[in-house]
Amino acid sequence: MSFFAIGGLLAGLAFAVIDYFILLPLLERPARGHIETLSGMERAMAERRMRLLRFLFASQFIVFPVIGYILGSMIGSGA
Repeated sequence: MSFFAIGGLLAGLAFAVIDYFILLPLLERPARGHIETLSGMERAMAERRMRLLRFLFASQFIVFPVIGYILGSMIGSGA
């Protein structure tokens, strides 16, 4: 494992943390207010979309570090 690979992994993890703890609440807060005004089927569909959005943001904790590791490995190997 090279220094660049570990650095890329940590950079990807940092981006995931920023996205999850800063960007997600900025998107989620107004959507929650809108969901409260809905009823019935529309509300259920909106809540399902919110769960999907949270899942996508949580999946970045795997995707971003892996991409960072791969890019760091490529930089470290001189490719």
